[in-house]
Amino acid sequence: MTLVIERAEKPQPLILAIETATRAGSVAIARGEKALSSRVGDPAVSHSNNLIEMIESALNDAAAKFSDLDLFAAAVGPGSFTGLRIGLATVKAFASVTGLQIVGVSTLAAIAHAARLEGQIVSLLPAGRGEVFAQMFSVRNARGFCCRFGAEGLSGREVSHSGGAARGLRARVRRRNKPAMATTERAAISPGLNVSIDKMVEHDLLEVCAIEQVSELSTWGWDAYHKELQAMPESIMMVARVDSTFHEYEIAGFIVTRVIADEVHINNVAVRPEFRGQHIGSMLLRTALQKAQQRCATVARLEVRAGNQAAQRLYRHCGFEVDGRRKEYYREPTEDALLMSLLLNSSM
Repeated sequence: MTLVIERAEKPQPLILAIETATRAGSVAIARGEKALSSRVGDPAVSHSNNLIEMIESALNDAAAKFSDLDLFAAAVGPGSFTGLRIGLATVKAFASVTGLQIVGVSTLAAIAHAARLEGQIVSLLPAGRGEVFAQMFSVRNARGFCCRFGAEGLSGREVSHSGGAARGLRARVRRRNKPAMATTERAAISPGLNVSIDKMVEHDLLEVCAIEQVSELSTWGWDAYHKELQAMPESIMMVARVDSTFHEYEIAGFIVTRVIADEVHINNVAVRPEFRGQHIGSMLLRTALQKAQQRCATVARLEVRAGNQAAQRLYRHCGFEVDGRRKEYYREPTEDALLMSLLLNSSM
């Protein structure tokens, strides 16, 4: 008598995969390596507006429930800063609620894998301002590949000089990608730029910190801005939002102020370099001053680096005047501060 023991195969995990690195974005439900369903987003709609709906639709198509999931996978970049932030925040929230693990996947590695080819593959992804994200992979077989070189924000010329498999790409990258991206950038700084001034929320703080890093501001950091958000209603914190469909970013600038008695103090105002010259700083400042006046503030005060001519022009344009100076007020680098003020009841 022969006893045959059959071993039951271990079921493959049910995976929810989220990609928000590109404008359209996509989600998929997979059982192990087999895709069961997928959804591609609308590039004209923000990820924050359609991601949950896409996930629900993909789950329905796969005849699965959210509680059936075993694992989350998410694109971790490179790609749109705003898009990645939305996708990663969403999947982290899912993991926190369910206790499931998250697997991060390189956007460029996913592009190379999707080619389903062996040999040397260069993945390219538009990076804005006439540049591309690029990475070369050496694909050995259907199940694995290794990175040969990687670079973010390469120009067409740099891509063509980065390795043997990329030779000859320069003409195509420069002809097809660079002019198109340049056209987009011109549109981004046109007089018709659509900007809305909104209340800052915690969701905005990563971009606020990124703007701070590229501006001439004393560093606050995420914790300080988050603490200031909790100081409502004394604090007035606003952001200038732009349409992320047409731009890499969602936030073009921000302002942080605080009302104490009948005074409003302007703590920080900053605009991304790409959006300067569009009067966004003036829009932020005037909106914050109007809100401060509604809270019975009669005077606005601020300090500004003596060498920051751009900021001084903005403040003077809005009616501020210099009425004092503090020696060596700023650090890193050490610099004097000009004290400026504005009577709100005479200017608003």
